[in-house]
Amino acid sequence: MRLKGQLVFVLSALICFALSTYAQEPSGAAPSGPRSGSMDNLGVKDYLLGPGDELDIKFFEQPDLNTTATVSGTGTITLPFIEKPLDVACKTDVEVGKMVTTVYTKLFKSPQISVRVTGRFSRPPVAVYGAVRDPQRIQALRKVKLNEILSFAGGPTEKANGMIQIVHTERMLCPDPGDLEDQKTEDEDKLSAKVATYKIADLVFGKKEANPYVRPGDIVTVMEAEPLYIVGAVYNPTSLYLKPGMGLQRALAMVGGPSNEAKASAIVIYRQDPVTGEAKANIIADYNAIKKGKSPDIPLKAYDIIEVPRAGAFSSVRIGDTLSKALLGSIGSIVQGPATALPMRVLY
Repeated sequence: MRLKGQLVFVLSALICFALSTYAQEPSGAAPSGPRSGSMDNLGVKDYLLGPGDELDIKFFEQPDLNTTATVSGTGTITLPFIEKPLDVACKTDVEVGKMVTTVYTKLFKSPQISVRVTGRFSRPPVAVYGAVRDPQRIQALRKVKLNEILSFAGGPTEKANGMIQIVHTERMLCPDPGDLEDQKTEDEDKLSAKVATYKIADLVFGKKEANPYVRPGDIVTVMEAEPLYIVGAVYNPTSLYLKPGMGLQRALAMVGGPSNEAKASAIVIYRQDPVTGEAKANIIADYNAIKKGKSPDIPLKAYDIIEVPRAGAFSSVRIGDTLSKALLGSIGSIVQGPATALPMRVLY
């Protein structure tokens, strides 16, 4: 058993080392450019062209025909002496090179032509922010899934409430056959299909439906939990982030539980009035009975103030009421900065 434990420790250390190495930026990276990781160059050969992309087209035996072309909004490019525009949407530069060579064989014998992508502008960046460690913009030049986007943003923080929201701002670019049905649904019902919500727990447990492809221009928000407050005779009075299904027993356990001098049978929960916003002492909870299973646990709500009174303390409600007003007065709304203010990285 001891040997098995040592092996587990060594494997864990190796995994942590590999992840930290992967997360480091190349030492030769230019500081002024977008941040890039060691895996960012994967998939660059499979880049599919879209509107706004720029191509450099060179004729090795007819240099006077060298030209640059910009993919139009309909996915085409125009070429010298070629009357009909060439449809290049969702094709690679290698495929376009073969197409261009084919059309010029009608004018030249065995033309030698190269096509190179010089500007990749068809894919607006993905903005990922909210309860993540490193909010940023990511220009995904290849198909990436939600878990990869979150990993580049450092993953969710303790402020996350367990939900991820993805807002689609663009149509699918170069969809696979399996994506066509989703695009059709979105076209038929634009309001409901533009926003998708996923659970972090489902993503962690590897559920396929919780790890979709993130399309260019998407806004990925890891939703932040709203706070609640625990004060009075507990070992660690503090604020907590409300998690799904959190009840009084769990919240008190997170702060060490009631202290020795606490009157745990008369815990006061101050809850905000939805109309006036005023905090009122409208719940009295017997923690001892809840702990023994004699009373049901009490589900908590955002901005609840839980006061655990001390045994023999006087005027608990009046003290708590003053405290609750002070706490509520200090609560400000969480305002996110514009997505364009986030740092940028590029995934090739």
